[in-house]
Amino acid sequence: MKKILTLAVLLLVALSASGQSAIRQLESLAGRSISSNYHEVSPASRVDDDYSSSYSTSSSYSSGYSGSSLESSFYELGRALSASFFDWIDNLIERAREKRAQKQALRAQGYTTRSNATKYTRTSNYKLRDVKPVNAGKTLPAQTGAAGDYSVYAKYDKKGNPKYGIQGAKGKWVYKPVSEGINIVGLHGATVTKDGKTGIIDPVTGKIVEELSYDKYHAFCYPDSPSNMIIGLGKTASDGKETWQLFQPDADGNYVSDGKEYASVRFFEDGTGQKIMYQEQGGKIGLLNGRGESILPPVFDGLDNLNYTVENVAYYQATVQTDRGAKLQGVVDETGRSIIPCSFDNVDAKSFGAYGIKVESEGKQGVFDVDGYQILPPGFDRVELDHFYDGQKHRAFYRGYTTDRDGHQVSILVDTHGNPLTEFVPGIASSSLIENLAAELEEFRI
Repeated sequence: MKKILTLAVLLLVALSASGQSAIRQLESLAGRSISSNYHEVSPASRVDDDYSSSYSTSSSYSSGYSGSSLESSFYELGRALSASFFDWIDNLIERAREKRAQKQALRAQGYTTRSNATKYTRTSNYKLRDVKPVNAGKTLPAQTGAAGDYSVYAKYDKKGNPKYGIQGAKGKWVYKPVSEGINIVGLHGATVTKDGKTGIIDPVTGKIVEELSYDKYHAFCYPDSPSNMIIGLGKTASDGKETWQLFQPDADGNYVSDGKEYASVRFFEDGTGQKIMYQEQGGKIGLLNGRGESILPPVFDGLDNLNYTVENVAYYQATVQTDRGAKLQGVVDETGRSIIPCSFDNVDAKSFGAYGIKVESEGKQGVFDVDGYQILPPGFDRVELDHFYDGQKHRAFYRGYTTDRDGHQVSILVDTHGNPLTEFVPGIASSSLIENLAAELEEFRI
C-alpha cells in the first residue's frame, strides 16, 4: 500500500511539472508571454453581440484568455486530480481494513475463507435437501397394549407417518398396519380407528367384532388387569347429539353391547379403581365399576367425583332435581351410602378437607363430618374453620357467626366434634377463651 501511495504522489508531481513546461515552450515559440494576450470573455458579452459582424473570429480571440488563467487552470486541475486520487486511496485503505476485520471474525467462528461463510449464511441461494425422518421405513412397537403374545406395532412410511397393526410372537401381522390407531383393552378386545371411524377387533385373530362405524371411543387400556373389560363407542348426529353404547365380553370372550343407549359415558379412576359415569337418554346419571357392575343407580341429575377417599371409599357430590325444578345437593360414597342427604341448596365438600363438609340451606350454613354426623346445624350466617397455636401444636376449631334478636352479630367457638367451647359472645369470639381447653382439641392438619 505504501508503494502505491508513493507512485501516486510521483505521478501527480510529474503531471504538474509537465504542464508548466508546456506553457514555457509555448511562450518561447510566440516570442511573448501568453499571459498578456488572453483574458476571459464573459458569457453575457457573447449573447449581447447578437452574432454581429464585430464578433469576428480574430476579435474574439484577441479579447479571449489571459496567460495567467491557463497556468492557474493547469494548477487547479492538478490539485483536483490529486484530491480525487487521495480520496480513492483512502477508500481503498478503508475497504482493505473492512476485509481484514471480516476475515478475523470468520476465523473466530471456525471458517477459513469468506466463501465458506457465504455458502453457510446465505441459505436462500441453495436448495435444502429433505432430511430423512428417524423412523422412516421402520416397524416399531407402539406401546398401546398387548394381549399375550400379540402387541400393537407401528409401521412408518418414507415420510415418517405411522400406520398401526397387530403382530404375533413370530412377527407375523395378525391385523395389517392400515389403521390410524389401535388400543388393546383385553384378551379379545381392541379398539381400532381407520379412516376416522372406530370399532372393535379381536387382537388374537384380527377379526372385526364391532363394525368400524363409530366416531369416538372410551376404554380402560390396562390389559394386565382382568377387570378392564368395558369399551364405550359413540356416534355424533348432525345436530351434535351423542349416542353411546357399552360393550363387554361374553362367555366366549366376544365383545357384545349391553343393549342400552346412553347420552354420554365417562371413564376415569376415582382413587379406588376404574369407574364409568353414564347418563341415560332421559338425563339421569349413574355409576358403574370397571367390571360393568352398577354402583350408583341412575337417579341423580349431577354427580361429581370429590377426588378424595374416606377409609378407602370414594366420595361423590350428588345433585337431584325436585318436582318443582329446584336442585338439591348431598354427598354419597361409591358403595351407595348417603353420607349427607340430598336436601341442601349447596354442599361444599372441599373447603374443610377431612374435618367436615359445609352445607347451606335457605342462606344458613352448617357442618357435617365426613361420616355424615352433624357438627353444626345449618342455622349460622357463616361458619369458618380456624386454628391457634397453644405453644406445642396448632389446634383446630370452628367459629360460627349468627345474628341475635336485636340484630347484633354474635359468635360461638365449637370444637371439630361439635362440642361448644364458649357461649355466644358479641362480635368475634377470641381464641383466648379456649386456651385452657387446647389440650382437648384436635390437631390442625391442613
